[in-house]
Amino acid sequence: MSATNTATKSRAASGQKVKNMSEPLVDATNKTIDASKIKTKTDFIQFCKARRQIAGLTQAELAKATGYMSGEYIALIEADKRNWSPDSVPLLADALKLNRQELTKLFIRIMTPNVYSTFWGVSDLNLGAKPEKKKFTQISQESIDLINKIYSLDQKRRRTVVDMIDSLAG
Repeated sequence: MSATNTATKSRAASGQKVKNMSEPLVDATNKTIDASKIKTKTDFIQFCKARRQIAGLTQAELAKATGYMSGEYIALIEADKRNWSPDSVPLLADALKLNRQELTKLFIRIMTPNVYSTFWGVSDLNLGAKPEKKKFTQISQESIDLINKIYSLDQKRRRTVVDMIDSLAG
């Protein structure tokens, strides 16, 4: 594991904010990817698998970079038999050399659309339409504090909170 990845994991584990230094979502020809074309969990899985292959990573190498025990688990994810943990998505972005925030936002849109619409609005869920260009978007400090509190919970409690938000928003 690289020193950067080790430092990133230890900062993330300690709750420190990690600076995003990755590239935006791009394809193999370095063109920006229209994330609205990734509409389903299967699309997300195939996108990540293709990015892994473009990066020249084996399943075992990706497992190590994202905190999983073995390449077999990545194979299960790529076969849609297991899911990415929300905690692993920023590390996945790092390994695939993608923008952490954009990949996490995409993951939330695909896996928990009600949570996505709570933070980014229902209009963004209209994946068939071209997204509206916004001049300026600001997230309130209250929202940032809420997100940080949710991410400070253990995985079981975080899942419970997300399920509650989904049921309230649905």
